Amino acid sequence: MDQNEMMEGESSEKLSKINSAALINLRLNSLWMDVHNYAKLGKYPLWNNRLDRVWCELAADVKDEGGEEKDMSDINKDISTEFKNFKQKKGFATYNEDEKIAMNKLYYLLMKKEIFLRRLQNKQGKGTAYEQSWDDYLDK
Repeated sequence: MDQNEMMEGESSEKLSKINSAALINLRLNSLWMDVHNYAKLGKYPLWNNRLDRVWCELAADVKDEGGEEKDMSDINKDISTEFKNFKQKKGFATYNEDEKIAMNKLYYLLMKKEIFLRRLQNKQGKGTAYEQSWDDYLDK
């Protein structure tokens, strides 16, 4: 393999990684829009489902030593327990006090899951938070 073939291979590999990263970010953006809308509408099962889809996008880059898999599992166990107590009503039905408490617990667990995933996305460099080092400004 000559020098030009090596450079072309490296170039196409870099382009593939860039395209893949862009597609992941597009999917994540779409999922986060769904998350926002379902949370706003109080559609807890759909909110949770979209958060699970975000997890699937981020999980491939999770390192075991970080504890993220265990944290996510613990959050999901808590949410599963609260979903058993949650009965979504339709129409003009009203919730009794126990149902309101269950809804409130579930709401805060889903928020906890969402914040966890947003922080994980930022930690992976796929989110909105960008940590800039002073080294980036120094001439090398």
